[in-house]
Amino acid sequence: PPPPFSSRRRHTRLLTQSRGLGDVYKRQAPEQARGDRALDSRLDVFALGTVLYECLTGTQAFAGNQAVGVLAKILFNETPRLKDVRPELPQSLDSLVAHLMAKDPELRPGNGAAVIAALDSLGSLGELAPAPTPAVPAPPSITGGEQRLLRSASMIAKALLHTDNPHHLRWASM
Repeated sequence: PPPPFSSRRRHTRLLTQSRGLGDVYKRQAPEQARGDRALDSRLDVFALGTVLYECLTGTQAFAGNQAVGVLAKILFNETPRLKDVRPELPQSLDSLVAHLMAKDPELRPGNGAAVIAALDSLGSLGELAPAPTPAVPAPPSITGGEQRLLRSASMIAKALLHTDNPHHLRWASM
């Protein structure tokens, strides 16, 4: 028998909420990924650094398809540098983005006002070329295993729709 309506609605809400997280974990500061309790606005400074890195390079600072792998990169890999991907960008900009994405929150600007001051100190950066378009196709929004699961679920649903069992027909029409 199908789950009660309230259970289906709760399940749908949970699926929607988990999908709503998107790639947020790719922007988590190391202290947040570790589960530290003393968190402050420097989390947002780190996230801003990852957004700037992506805007300027066309790639994610900590890329990956699985949350656990990405969080491990955030915690243990060296912070990527703009100059490694876009050597033509000004050194001052590379230093600022690295400063925003420092692993130690004490080394990051303390808040948005400090970030604005750091950006103002860069002065004019001239005309920056747009970030290159990644040559590698974007990974699918769902993994291969999830695609296989959806194909299997679709085949099962089709089979249930073509059965003579009245319980299955009632469930399929809900």
